Amino acid sequence: MLKSVFVAFLLQISGYCFACSCDGPLYFLKVLNYDYVCQIKILKHYNDVAQSGNYEGLTKVVVLNSRKFDQINDTLFYLNSSPSLCGQTIGNFTEGQELIIKAMNDEAYFARNYYEGNNRSFMDEILTEKSLHSYKSGQNNFFEFKYNTVASSSCDQVILKVDKNWAVGRIKNQHFTFKYLYYNFLSLFSEKYKISAFHFIFENQKMKKRTLLKKLKFKKI
Repeated sequence: MLKSVFVAFLLQISGYCFACSCDGPLYFLKVLNYDYVCQIKILKHYNDVAQSGNYEGLTKVVVLNSRKFDQINDTLFYLNSSPSLCGQTIGNFTEGQELIIKAMNDEAYFARNYYEGNNRSFMDEILTEKSLHSYKSGQNNFFEFKYNTVASSSCDQVILKVDKNWAVGRIKNQHFTFKYLYYNFLSLFSEKYKISAFHFIFENQKMKKRTLLKKLKFKKI
């Protein structure tokens, strides 16, 4: 009996360790140790690509503001990946949309299989000259993007939408605000307030973009 309980406990723990939630409990300001924490503008989506594993296409962006001065005005390729497979995508935002993101450098080793055998008209837009020559000659053994590639995990809150002068999304912890504590107290008497308290933590928040950029210590505001 004790052995069965112990095995069940281990299985439960392993589930917590290996499961990946696309709506993790974190908020944007909680974890900032990323290669890129920056405000970007979407320039172009490259969606006309067959899905390969977790990847669903590329999005070309430009860095408007950043915690690192030398990243400002950089052009990047953001690797869109499926949230259901523990990735993140900005492919669902319109071109021209501004976002604040957290992302890691990605060497894009997937590219060799991702594009192999696909005659794509936009390859000259995304590959270096040397890599493009390899691609067009049919060698398909050298893939190098013109710009640095980045990607994000879905196990953190990594994308905030910029709506005019506001940043929108799960920005900060709301557990200890008066509203949350009030709902939490009322939940002792009614289940509906417990639900309200839960939704309050995870509902979209708004913060003045300038205020958030100061909190993030951006080099250019």
